Amino acid sequence: MTMMIFLAGMLCFLGAEGSRIEVYTEIGASLYGDCTGIGVSVGAQTPLSTVFSSSPRLDKVIVGAGGIYEGVFDPELGVTILGVDLRAGYRFTLFELVPALDTALPAFMNLRILPSLVFGLAYERIERLDLEYFGGMAFHVAPQLVVDTTPFETGKLQALRLGLGFGYNTYLCERTVQNFRPALFFGWTF
Repeated sequence: MTMMIFLAGMLCFLGAEGSRIEVYTEIGASLYGDCTGIGVSVGAQTPLSTVFSSSPRLDKVIVGAGGIYEGVFDPELGVTILGVDLRAGYRFTLFELVPALDTALPAFMNLRILPSLVFGLAYERIERLDLEYFGGMAFHVAPQLVVDTTPFETGKLQALRLGLGFGYNTYLCERTVQNFRPALFFGWTF
């Protein structure tokens, strides 16, 4: 949470007037090979043009930072992962991909699509039958995809973003852990 506040402050300080910073939360299931847990990500992201210059090319490149939590609460196997991440991706919309849909569909159907690469550091703790099996630092890398839209076309709620996120998380260390995480995405743009 502290990192998210720091990033938002830094982006406001560096960004141009009218900067667009999006605070997001992703909540979903962490699907491991033989067990299921919960995964939560919170953070902030912004177009790279907010930080450097108002270039249309940089407006599509998204950078951000946040925190992650993954947990499995099984009596025989417990996994806890806590960490910080950086993300970088390229955002485009459905109407940019298929311009003919612009006139055929309502505006809220203009889905934003953000494929990104997430990387960071995490503390990983694995317990087997209440005994610590592994505890240590792990390097986190994950390709992710978020598809979202704004359900409101006017008013203050226009800043609200709702969608779905998908990621394949790999935590590289002595005891590498991998999971697939489908999640609900909630964002608010300032």
